[in-house]
Amino acid sequence: MYFQNLEIIQNLDGEFNEKIIKDLDYWLATRREAVKDYLNPYNFSDYADVSIDVVLPLFFICTSKKVEILKERYDILIKQENKFIASYYNHENIPDEIIHPETNEAYKLNKEEDIRLYFELISEPESKPVFIKKSSGKDQGVGLTMALEAKQKASFAMSDLI
Repeated sequence: MYFQNLEIIQNLDGEFNEKIIKDLDYWLATRREAVKDYLNPYNFSDYADVSIDVVLPLFFICTSKKVEILKERYDILIKQENKFIASYYNHENIPDEIIHPETNEAYKLNKEEDIRLYFELISEPESKPVFIKKSSGKDQGVGLTMALEAKQKASFAMSDLI
């Protein structure tokens, strides 16, 4: 394995079989430097041909203190203007409204459209694969509601490790 901490997840009861862990291990090890801060669970879901409902809790488990391979990040992006505003590393710190940087007026955030979840790769693989597949790069992240539901599911799965 490129990321030894992923072996912890194989001991969890649930939907994380050996194949998905190996696929995640390889996928993470082959991410280019330019996209390591914009890991999108949908990209891995497509790569591994696994439902996003399985992948998203898996990514949140990878943010736990026992695994510590990924870090969640919530980007505020005013969708109508395609304008990046800020990043938050805890969804609880996201305000309900912000001051628009150009108009200086209060802007109420639409949490489904203006907030996108990405993950950052915070661990380095022990070795690199010889053959590296091309990455599709940064694209639209996961919506906040789906992210919070998956985080709750991941917390339940992680209770087996405590």
